[in-house]
Order: sequence, then structure tokens, then C-alpha cells
Amino acid sequence: MIITVKLYLSGKTMGGKEAYSVELPQGATVDDLALSLNEQIGNIAIDDGTCFMIKQRAVAKEKVLCDGDCVLILKPLAGG
Repeated sequence: MIITVKLYLSGKTMGGKEAYSVELPQGATVDDLALSLNEQIGNIAIDDGTCFMIKQRAVAKEKVLCDGDCVLILKPLAGG
């Protein structure tokens, strides 16, 4: 299945790309997607503060993905 990914992580550029397409096997989870992205584009620094969204709703790393899903990966900004 093909998943579209948009990254919004501080310090990580997308090399001019608006989105990435990632091919995963059926039954893959958001966590599997993160691991695959690490292999494709390097460490994307996913931690407990990272938010994953599908259809404008936050989802857990254990969420099983469906073909055609678009996953936003967001890293909250810190500061004060």
C-alpha cells in the first residue's frame, strides 16, 4: 500500500519535497511508517512529543494504516 507523508519537524527539511510517498505492506502501523522513513531519509527524531495525524485527527503509533492514507508528522515547538 502507498502512504503519503508530510513532515513538520523542527530542523528537518524535506529537500524541496512537499510530501513523501512510502510503500508499506498491508497491516503496517504508524510506527512501521516512522521506521521506514528513518531508512529513506535519515533520523526524523520521533519521540514522545511527536504527533501523528490522519484526516486531521491525532493517532497513536499503533494505528494500522490504510492504503492511500496521508499522515502528518508534527513536532511541537518549544520555547518561551
